[in-house]
Amino acid sequence: MVRIFITGGAGQIGLALQEHLATNSILADSNAIVYIYDLVNNPAQDIMNANQLEKEMREFRPEIVIHLAAISNITDCNNDPSKAFDVNGKGCANVIKAAIKSQVQKIIYSSTASVYSKTLDRDDFNREDDAVSPDSIYGHSKYIGEKMLTYYCGTDSAAVDRFHGEVIILRLFNVVIEKKYISMANRSMDRLFNTLQNLTVNDKFTIYGNKYDTKDGTCVRDYISVKDVCRAFSAAMDPPSVGERVASGVKIYNVCSGIETSVLQIINIWYKKYTEKNFTVVFGEARKGDNARSIGDNSKISAALGWKPQDTIEKMIFSM
Repeated sequence: MVRIFITGGAGQIGLALQEHLATNSILADSNAIVYIYDLVNNPAQDIMNANQLEKEMREFRPEIVIHLAAISNITDCNNDPSKAFDVNGKGCANVIKAAIKSQVQKIIYSSTASVYSKTLDRDDFNREDDAVSPDSIYGHSKYIGEKMLTYYCGTDSAAVDRFHGEVIILRLFNVVIEKKYISMANRSMDRLFNTLQNLTVNDKFTIYGNKYDTKDGTCVRDYISVKDVCRAFSAAMDPPSVGERVASGVKIYNVCSGIETSVLQIINIWYKKYTEKNFTVVFGEARKGDNARSIGDNSKISAALGWKPQDTIEKMIFSM
């Protein structure tokens, strides 16, 4: 029996992961027990409350901790950087310390592709050993979590209270969330898809920039379905046998499709689904800070964990 402690389990990815573990995961047949720690359901379950977090984790005695809790909305991070650094930084430190005291065997940390530098040449991919140079509050705050995990959990860590288990950092690219999880979590969806969802007949949709060095001149992104993300978390768990210690150290993996999809492609696929809206596409000036390409290489996670994305961009859009 494996015991899994999930912070932020009532968020969009957390809800999808709960369902996945209960129905589709190999863990569904292994008598897994999942403990959800999330202030949405219980205001006392705040990762900023170190004492409460440690108390509940020690009482549950998990083998695996999945750390999802964070301020991930870009606007929220920009509007209140101090809170973003507190929750995403100090909150992560609290989770690590509680895991050390609870003798957890594995920590799986939900990070982001926003940690990468935005300089990406055409036909190139972000790889895990690339230079890390976040240029957003969100990216910086999540990278702080990565650095702390490396400090406390690395094989050459100098920390007095060192974590002796395994750490897996999953850098998620552009996650497409199914509508039901967005509604359940009472959150808004990705800005692009949110704008498309709210279009009415004869509306205009503005694409900002059409002169980028990409196949059709519009920005290119790497989209990954929330179901594929859940499959990646499941692959990263690989629960140890009772009493068995896992190899220590930190491993980082991109969770991405490795396929570039432009904004214009998204619009064309969306239009096929909602032809009755009959909206018009117009091109505006490129926005400051928008990078031309953000594509990941998933060969490392594929080789190490046997994970490969299954959902196409069409399937993602039609699930919304």
